[in-house]
Amino acid sequence: NLALEMLQSGHAPMAMSLFEELANDGNFLAINILGDYYRYGWGCEIDYKKAVEFYSKATAGECGEAYFNLGEMYESGDGIKKNYKKAFVCYEKSLECGYIRGFLGLARLYYLGRGVKRDLKKYFDYVQRSADEGDILAIYDIGWAYEYGEGVECNLNLAIEWFSVAADQGDYEGACIELSKIYRDETTDKYNPKLSFYYAKRASEL
Repeated sequence: NLALEMLQSGHAPMAMSLFEELANDGNFLAINILGDYYRYGWGCEIDYKKAVEFYSKATAGECGEAYFNLGEMYESGDGIKKNYKKAFVCYEKSLECGYIRGFLGLARLYYLGRGVKRDLKKYFDYVQRSADEGDILAIYDIGWAYEYGEGVECNLNLAIEWFSVAADQGDYEGACIELSKIYRDETTDKYNPKLSFYYAKRASEL
């Protein structure tokens, strides 16, 4: 709609009034986006407490993204008391509502051992499930896991494969940086200065 088009084209302050109108009409997606406004300061002062209020209101409409955002606030402690258990529940609820990135929220909790016992296998499994759904951040994370052997055996071939998908499908800067680093390492059989330069240049252009 017009509000999203204005937001995506860089006119966040002008779009805010439109989102407020939609929110007043009970549009839960708009309510969630208003939470983003206050969380990130899109044309307004950052106010984490207001962000939490909007995210909480949006969950009443079973908005999966709002559950995910609220989970991140519980995890970080921004605008609300830090509570990893509640973050876990929010990420689970986001998945129940069809928001696939909830897998990454759960993966992060298991990787860092926040509210759960640290479990790298579960971390990798959740990231894999998100990547299988096409989440570009998860696709990058799979490459990272294979590069550093986190929750899975180190495998540079698979790391390159997954990073390449992330770089080509999403023009993802982080993937290009990691590919450049892999190809720059003279201690492996992947050493390739030309490819290293190519991906470094791509990353600088994103």
